[in-house]
Amino acid sequence: MSSVSIKNTLYTWCPHPLRCYWDRVENSELNTRLARGAFWSLVGTAISRPLMLAASIFVARLLGKEVFGEFGIIRGTIETFGTFAGLSLGLTATKHVAEFRTRDPGRAGRILVLSNLTAVGVGSALGLALVVVAPWFAAGALNAPHLRGSLCTGSLLLLLYALTGAQTGALSGFEAFRTVARVNLCVGLVAFPLLIAGAYVGGLEGAVWGMTVALGVHAILNHFALRAEASRAAVPLRITGCMREWSVLWQFSLPAVITSGVTLLGTWLCPLLLVQQPDGYREMGVFSAASYWFLALACLPNVLGRVATPMLAERHSVADHAGSRKIFRLTVAINVTATLPIVVVASLASPWIVLLYGREFARDWPTFVVILLCAAALAVIKPAERVITAHGRMWTLLLLYTGLAVFTLLFTLWLIGSGAFGMALARLIAYAIHVALINLVAMYVLRTDWRLGGWIPRFLERATRFASR
Repeated sequence: MSSVSIKNTLYTWCPHPLRCYWDRVENSELNTRLARGAFWSLVGTAISRPLMLAASIFVARLLGKEVFGEFGIIRGTIETFGTFAGLSLGLTATKHVAEFRTRDPGRAGRILVLSNLTAVGVGSALGLALVVVAPWFAAGALNAPHLRGSLCTGSLLLLLYALTGAQTGALSGFEAFRTVARVNLCVGLVAFPLLIAGAYVGGLEGAVWGMTVALGVHAILNHFALRAEASRAAVPLRITGCMREWSVLWQFSLPAVITSGVTLLGTWLCPLLLVQQPDGYREMGVFSAASYWFLALACLPNVLGRVATPMLAERHSVADHAGSRKIFRLTVAINVTATLPIVVVASLASPWIVLLYGREFARDWPTFVVILLCAAALAVIKPAERVITAHGRMWTLLLLYTGLAVFTLLFTLWLIGSGAFGMALARLIAYAIHVALINLVAMYVLRTDWRLGGWIPRFLERATRFASR
């Protein structure tokens, strides 16, 4: 069935009150691009993320609460180091490929090649460094010397995290969201059996190897997809001359990676504090299980953010402030509409959801609820973050996320005695503060007049008019 017939079928079954919004999307070029990108991005994640959630349930039951906590701390450690290895090259590629792919394809190709080469080089170097420090790090920071081997195995993940991040960012810059959806779907189908089989055969070590092989498949699929998209857009991929774009990494990637690093460092230090507590790895098992639900829901604002970033960068390059404001408002509306119902339903079902992980998780449903609320906060954080990014205000973004990391650590130190629930609650409080600050900055950047006295009455008026039909 062609995409046109699918669209016609959906329109036929669409409730009549919603068709006016459908028609409004069809009549606007910006709305159409945003809707098309969001649709294809969500199609891929709608299958891959539930598969990862299901895999986490099987792995938790196979490993048990404590070993699953060890798996969670290793995964978090690798992701934190991987952020530094990636140098936020995905975000760099997204912005600059979107900005230059039409008006300067040669420069877009040079930046794309440079971002991939840098990802491979830095990822390899940090992977070797992790192998060297693994004995000390496992015995000291993690208080678990037996995790040395798993850390060494996971060092290969650093290279793969950096490379796939740069590749996916470049694909987003081309607005190849349909291609990204296909890749994510394939990776999800591959990762699901690999994680379960790895945990069943090799325990913790096998689960880490399962993650590594799945990410390797992701990198290979991304490579071929990226070459095809670059060829389609007539963007040359040549190593010659790419070093001329080194200033892009210094001016954009450096503050971006510090921002990401500060954010992940703050969230990574909190689990280190947790595992030092009595029964710490069992509590970490609870937090790890809840974190998979956080990641599953976070994919909605993250996916839409990847769609909006190239459009915001393009609008910024032609000084179209009205278009940027429109994209911002649309992104917030779609995020909240897509995320909030899932958060409410999952929160109500959390006493039964935790039982899927085993009866030893039965009392931990409040932690799941708090983590789900953190994911809801992302629905209004990510659009503001993408606006600030598209306008090149990376040092401002760094200041905001440094504040988030500091607040998260301070509240965690205060509440860590309550175990996983205390750590989750600390994150929620920090997110609430961050929501207010980052949206105020985004509104200032866009020079928008979203005053409370303006949009609340308009919302109530529209809701009343809809209900009276």
